[in-house]
Amino acid sequence: MYDLIFYAIGALIITFSINYFMLVLGYIIVGLTVGIDVPTSWSLIAEYAPRKNRGRLMSFTNLFWYIGPIVILLIGIATTPLGVVSFRVLFGLLAIVSIVTWLLRRGLIESPRWAAVKGKEEIVKKVLDELGENVSVKTTKSESKAKWSDMFKYWKGLAFMIPIYIFWGIPAGTFGFFLPFFIEDIGAKSPIIGDLVQIAWFVTAIIGVVAVYMQLSDKVNRKVLYAISSAICAIGFALPIGLPFKILWVALFNVFLFGFGHGMALWPQTRVWSVELFPTEIRNTAQGFIWAWMRISLGIWSLFVLDIINAIGYSAVAAIATSFFIMNIILGLLIGPSSQGKSLEEVIKEFYGGKVPASPPVSK
Repeated sequence: MYDLIFYAIGALIITFSINYFMLVLGYIIVGLTVGIDVPTSWSLIAEYAPRKNRGRLMSFTNLFWYIGPIVILLIGIATTPLGVVSFRVLFGLLAIVSIVTWLLRRGLIESPRWAAVKGKEEIVKKVLDELGENVSVKTTKSESKAKWSDMFKYWKGLAFMIPIYIFWGIPAGTFGFFLPFFIEDIGAKSPIIGDLVQIAWFVTAIIGVVAVYMQLSDKVNRKVLYAISSAICAIGFALPIGLPFKILWVALFNVFLFGFGHGMALWPQTRVWSVELFPTEIRNTAQGFIWAWMRISLGIWSLFVLDIINAIGYSAVAAIATSFFIMNIILGLLIGPSSQGKSLEEVIKEFYGGKVPASPPVSK
């Protein structure tokens, strides 16, 4: 809850910044608080969700992940006439949203799985009552406190999740940062056109989430769905390897297939696997660790993207992205668990061959 207060402070510092120092300070605060909030939110939703609807419920985080940038881009387009004041309007609105979200979160109940492993039987009973579950649960408080390093016992999950996150995150982050510049480079006369194309990319991803992943993720083999999704993304980037991105239909083919492809499974399933493969005691820690690897890799990559394009062309970026998605297909099919319809505890036990103790089961 409290990271949202600091997020609001960071956003307000940016809003009212009068020099470079204030701007950087605000961005650092906002970045740190986002890093706290994102994995925590995923962990909570996963631990609340029933086994037969976990994919569907988790995909709402993807859905709003796409809706957020669309709203900001539209506000940015609408406030373009204000010039530099535009960013003050945007971050002022983000501060307001964070405060409203903080107020809404005050009514949240703790995850029953977390309370169970902490031995807080009274919280478990209260939570299950509020969820309408008439289940008798025996809590088991461990004598030793979970440590940050405990997540390395689950090295197989880390070794699987970190690469597939990076292989998805670098192409997605490249589009998130640079797509408007790519579109401007192919002859768009206004930066607004680049923003509109980026909105279209997010919209196609939303269509993929709603039309495919929400409908099928809890019913079909997730490994196969993930592989098909990755293949569509690979095809979307394979075309501009041989044909110039400056051709409009080639650019749109790339944008729309990548949008729909990673929305229909690749991104939401990556997120679902990341919460399923670690127990409650270190689930949030593992999310933060995995996410950090992806964001740091993307940050380093982003320093060289424009130089690569200037030296070789967009075809080099397309080739790298295509190879990444092919690796996603291979890793997903070989290592990814078929976790649909299974409890978090069952997924962990199966993935690690029954050798790693799972958290105590709480709900069916």
